[in-house]
Amino acid sequence: MNTTSNSTGPEPEWVLAEKYEQLTGVTPMAIHNRRRAGIWRDGQHCAVVRRRLYVNVKEADQWIRNQLS
Repeated sequence: MNTTSNSTGPEPEWVLAEKYEQLTGVTPMAIHNRRRAGIWRDGQHCAVVRRRLYVNVKEADQWIRNQLS
């Protein structure tokens, strides 16, 4: 049983690039550059939906962990 209280609800898997910048400091331009270079894959690390750039937080975190090893 989970005894911790999370009043904000579950963490989203996908967030807008602007929110990701608030959380991590990684700018939307840096995300676009990673997409263009093929470092981050559309549909896995990021996605463009109706001209809005989203980041998959879990996949982005996994990518960072992989860079450390």
